[in-house]
Amino acid sequence: MCIRDRSSLTLGSRFGNNLFRLTGRYNSNDLDGRRVLKTNTFQFRYNKIIKNNSIFLFYQKGSDFRSFMDKRELVGGGYRMNIVKKKKGYFDLALGAMHESEKYPAYKFSGEQYEARSANRVRFTANIFSKIDLAKNIKSFTTIYSQWELKNPLEDHRLFLNQNLLIKKKNIY
Repeated sequence: MCIRDRSSLTLGSRFGNNLFRLTGRYNSNDLDGRRVLKTNTFQFRYNKIIKNNSIFLFYQKGSDFRSFMDKRELVGGGYRMNIVKKKKGYFDLALGAMHESEKYPAYKFSGEQYEARSANRVRFTANIFSKIDLAKNIKSFTTIYSQWELKNPLEDHRLFLNQNLLIKKKNIY
């Protein structure tokens, strides 16, 4: 039997051209009484809006059971530029940098022992954000995050894709 526990909460407020957000997320999956996934994340985000663009700063802290990560802490910032803005969508590009601190526990996998380790890196980030109205009540939101380690970007980089489809449904009861 699979048991899934998932929650997310974002609180935000805009004061003039200043946007503040706090986000907390928790996700866990148990399969036949055994934990196979557990992540938690807390993030503070600030944007200073300048016309259709913004300067952003963030702090994030969390852990990821599946990645054997006891702690991941990020602090960074950058500039988000609106490239295309239409009535039915937008396309933005964000460039920035972040400091990343990670801690991994010692563990054993397939008979091989792995030592505890930690890492501190500076990463360059290049991200894409888009929204497309597919129909009157269907919207597609796409985010692509890329993170490139400053000292060795060709060997140490990460790419994340987040795709959400929002379907607004009226009179559901």
